[in-house]
Amino acid sequence: LDMLLHYFRTRIEAAYEAADYPSGERVQSGSNDTYYSRLPSKFTVEDAIVLRGSNASYNAVKLMLRNWVKQGLATRIDRGTYRKLESDVSPSQGATAA
Repeated sequence: LDMLLHYFRTRIEAAYEAADYPSGERVQSGSNDTYYSRLPSKFTVEDAIVLRGSNASYNAVKLMLRNWVKQGLATRIDRGTYRKLESDVSPSQGATAA
């Protein structure tokens, strides 16, 4: 691992500092935005599962929630309980819609 870091450190650092490096900001809207807007300000994993319907898997809902936390749209306040941080989930200015 040390040898790899020795050879690739400058490339990794340059890629991280590049202007087009993904920052975690939302650049697209998607079908999960509808679910987000329909949830109350404080919700549980079960609320999200019910809202997504019978075809929603637990793992898909957990991934959706993890993405919302990563994007700054929600925060986990307890095990299985989340709070919305944004009321609007539209992507950044100049972004493309899906």
